[in-house]
Amino acid sequence: MKVLQILLFIAPILGLAQPDWSAIKSNSSFIIHDSAFDRAESLPIAVGGWEDGLYVTRDGKHLFSTYLPIDIFSWLNDFKTCIDFNPYYRGPLIEIDTLTNRFGCPNYMHSDIVISSRTDTTQNFNSWGSSGLRKPFTFDGGVCGVQLNKDSFDLLVFTMDTGVTKTDLYLLQNTPIDPNFAGVKSIHQTVASEDDPHIERLSEDSLLLVFD
Repeated sequence: MKVLQILLFIAPILGLAQPDWSAIKSNSSFIIHDSAFDRAESLPIAVGGWEDGLYVTRDGKHLFSTYLPIDIFSWLNDFKTCIDFNPYYRGPLIEIDTLTNRFGCPNYMHSDIVISSRTDTTQNFNSWGSSGLRKPFTFDGGVCGVQLNKDSFDLLVFTMDTGVTKTDLYLLQNTPIDPNFAGVKSIHQTVASEDDPHIERLSEDSLLLVFD
């Protein structure tokens, strides 16, 4: 993570241009060495923003992602106290609030957790929608859950920050598949950033939590 942050901040100094994503995608391919798996393919829900931290429920019907509707590289060339993010937004916004912030700036950038669902695993995930975890100003990150049934999670963990610099881990219990903040609990906070959580229920009274 620190290496990525360093690269992001030295990119403007080195004068690096915005990557040619079309050329990168057209010349890239997936290689799967295990013949038990089918050929990988790009999902039709790829959009112009930044998608990361994908998580699919074990029934294969719900897909979560961290989403930033922005060109995350080029705005670094415009770094100042209040950046005008308008030239750098990449749609769709998917209901992300680009105004609320505590700095008094006319607009702002943050990430939300988005969700895509399908009724059958033979179908494609076709479109992203805003999730019940949508919140203004905060950077929301990776999601992982243990399903109770087809409609709800027994446990759900995700990351969220205070709208400043670091992310912490939060827990929901007995929450709908498209969750909301009712009953959310902070379960791990440090001076660093926690990310990419994975949770498993080992028994009635024993949980396993893995994270970066």
